[in-house]
Amino acid sequence: MGEKKSIQISMAVVSILGITTLCFLYWAQIVQKVQNVVQLFQEEQTAAQEEKAPIETGFSQDIYKYTDKDIQVTLNKMSHQKVAAGEKWGFIAITSERVDSLIEMIETRKNELQNENFYLEILKRWKKNDFSKAVNDHNIIWEMQNGNIGKATKLLNPEEEQQYIKRTKDEG
Repeated sequence: MGEKKSIQISMAVVSILGITTLCFLYWAQIVQKVQNVVQLFQEEQTAAQEEKAPIETGFSQDIYKYTDKDIQVTLNKMSHQKVAAGEKWGFIAITSERVDSLIEMIETRKNELQNENFYLEILKRWKKNDFSKAVNDHNIIWEMQNGNIGKATKLLNPEEEQQYIKRTKDEG
C-alpha cells in the first residue's frame, strides 16, 4: 500500500506541476497580449503627435523634412503676398506662426542647408514686419529656382495685398 500511496502522491505532484505550467503559459500569453496592446497604443500616440506637429507649425507638411528647394518654394510662395509679378504660382500666407516655425527649423538644421543665412535674413526681417526688400528677396529665390516667368516688379500696397489674399487659396 505504501507504494500505491507514493504513486498517487507522485501523480498529484505531476498534476499540480502540469496545471501550474499551463497557468503560467496562459498568464504569459495574457501578458504578451497586454504588452502588444500597450505598444500599439504608444505607436498610435506617437503617430498622432507626429500628425499634429505640422499643423502646429502652421504648415500642412512636416517642415523639419524640408530641403533647400522646399524652403525656397515656401519662401517664394509666401513672398507672393507682398509682391507684384507677371505670373505667380502658389501662395502660402505669411503668418507669425509660420515665420517663427521656419526660423526655428532652419536654426535647428543649419549644418544641413546651403543657404540658411539668406533664409534667416529674410525671415527675421519678416518677423519684424519689414517687407521692404520682398521684391529683391523674391527675385533672388526665383533665380535660385531658375525662374524665367514671374519676376517681381514692385511691392503691393496694402489694398492690393488684401485683394490678392482674398482671391488666392492658401496652400500652406
